[in-house]
Amino acid sequence: MKWFFCFSLFTFHFSLLSGQLNFYEKGNKALYWGISLGFNSSNFSIDRQSHSALNDSILSVEDKSSPGFNLGLIGNWQFNRYFDLRFIPNMTFAEKNIQYNTRDGIVDNRIKTTYITLPVCVRFKSEPVNDLRVFVIAGLKYDYNIDPQNRTVNEPNRISLKKNGLSAEYGIGIQYFFPYFIFSPELKYSHSLINMLDGNQSDLNNSAIRGLYPRTLVFTLNFEG
Repeated sequence: MKWFFCFSLFTFHFSLLSGQLNFYEKGNKALYWGISLGFNSSNFSIDRQSHSALNDSILSVEDKSSPGFNLGLIGNWQFNRYFDLRFIPNMTFAEKNIQYNTRDGIVDNRIKTTYITLPVCVRFKSEPVNDLRVFVIAGLKYDYNIDPQNRTVNEPNRISLKKNGLSAEYGIGIQYFFPYFIFSPELKYSHSLINMLDGNQSDLNNSAIRGLYPRTLVFTLNFEG
């Protein structure tokens, strides 16, 4: 996150040294399109089962963050000088890890997910300073899980997830207007509004957890025009 703010300060300083040459051409379009490339880190907020004789062998349940990436398309409608409506369908590839610390040792559950993500967000932008704008963004996204991680004979304790999810997301970023495109790096955080743990679980998983709520931090590079 530190490097994101360093990059933002560098871009802001560069914009002050240059004239406002590109904003009036690129910044007044009602509709424009683009592509996005994102790098994410995701984990779960875990709702643990209450302690009882059924799970007293499980000492702790921990979630581990893992890196992933996003690739998507951008549709942007600037319906006001300061507000945009953004639709950014994308593919999200992520990996999460849930670790049980038991009396018999450590049990790892690696969960690889591939989502078709359909976010709809509203973006509020500041007044431009030369060719630079700062913005905040918030909205909802629907996630379709292509691989719900169903249990198999070889992996009976694999954690199964639901196929359909809904999350809230919000973030900050900057717009910089180059002669031929708009560059918009942004940092967003999302958290699930529903429990994504499927009802078909092994006895071990049922005794340990009763709810999983995915959380994701993503840094995205947007190229629009």
